[in-house]
Amino acid sequence: MHWKTNFLRIKNFLLFFGISFCIIFIFFNSLYSKNINFNEFSLEQKISQMLILGFRGTYLDKNSKIFKFFKEYSVGGIILFDKDIPSKQNIRNIENPKQLKKLIKSINKNNKIKPFISIDQEGGKVSRLKKANGFKKIPNFSQEFIGKADYKNFTETYVKKLSNILKKLKINMIFAPCVDVNINPSSPIIGNMKRSFSSDPKIVALHSKIFIDNYKKNKIIPVIKHFPGHGSSTMDSHFNITDVSKTYDIEKELFPYKYLINLNIIDAIMTAHIYNDNFDKNYPATMSKKTLEFLKYKLNYKNLIISDDMTMKGITLNSSLETALEKAINAGVNIFIFSNNSDTYDDEIGYKVINIIKKLIKEKKIKTQSINESFKKIIKLKQKYKIL
Repeated sequence: MHWKTNFLRIKNFLLFFGISFCIIFIFFNSLYSKNINFNEFSLEQKISQMLILGFRGTYLDKNSKIFKFFKEYSVGGIILFDKDIPSKQNIRNIENPKQLKKLIKSINKNNKIKPFISIDQEGGKVSRLKKANGFKKIPNFSQEFIGKADYKNFTETYVKKLSNILKKLKINMIFAPCVDVNINPSSPIIGNMKRSFSSDPKIVALHSKIFIDNYKKNKIIPVIKHFPGHGSSTMDSHFNITDVSKTYDIEKELFPYKYLINLNIIDAIMTAHIYNDNFDKNYPATMSKKTLEFLKYKLNYKNLIISDDMTMKGITLNSSLETALEKAINAGVNIFIFSNNSDTYDDEIGYKVINIIKKLIKEKKIKTQSINESFKKIIKLKQKYKIL
């Protein structure tokens, strides 16, 4: 009889322990995964979540329009820069590590829905966190250097150190790695800038995976770029209409995307503002339904699609902002970057984009359903990475 009594005691204890563990797990998980009622947000707030905005300031000025926008709508994300290109000032958002932490804390505090805190930190020439600004421990090798070394342990050590620093700063989204294949070493924006791991797509895919895995371990969202491939370009889409139709190598340039998507490790992809007849003769990738449907249905990609900066000449030289937004939303873009760091600075860009999208909905040129779908994808990604 004693063994039966002991068995029952053990059984009851395990049952009690199991129930207690589940309650504790649910409680703590709820602290970090904020429950969102999708219906409680206005259309304007949902559209605002589709925006990643650049702004001026090393601190958050309570009298600024960006502060007002944060408080009124909650922005989807912000993008940090070290330099301000329109004013040619050497300091924009990043002065030193202590100041940057304080700025990010203030941004999070003043948005009802915590935003993506994003940055371009590929390494090499595309780096916003520099030793000159006090980031003395930050490693800084170009992707080309890493690809030429082609040593897994070196890549792992490098990106682990970088991602640990980003985590401490509370940066939760990085526009990297660049998975463009170095088809044209003289490309002014990829090859010449040493932004590609290699001309070998397998090396690009392998080292990209190491970067992605390490960022994700630290709850940093890696955004791979620039779909469907910018590595063969002869022009820079920041400044020119860029067409890669004659130089594009479809087998090589799609390989990293196919490989990484099949591994189910990609949560966000950035589109390129390039024309490519292999997909669409009329529109650049960001505005092209044919191109993004290829991504979604041929490559079986189901997650977030983010535009490159919408103020780049690859978009603005051929399209009005209204047309670009209409085509891109209908194509499947979920988030739009407005860096406010090209030729001009517009501190009302957030308000303007919201009004344009509302107008497009009223005119039935885009569907409210598209906004709702993007909003849900964004919120779910923020929950996945414990931003909410």
